[in-house]
Amino acid sequence: MAKSASRLNRFFWVLALVAFGIGFYGLYGRIAFGHTRANYGSYVPWGL
Repeated sequence: MAKSASRLNRFFWVLALVAFGIGFYGLYGRIAFGHTRANYGSYVPWGL
């Protein structure tokens, strides 16, 4: 049981670090490029 819990704990830590990295990349893109990457003139961001 303890070995299984340790493996699961490690999996969630790795998952959290990957998610943090993706979020940090998105935050960097927002700070560095502003709204230019959003392409608000397209129909896609508006869900049409």
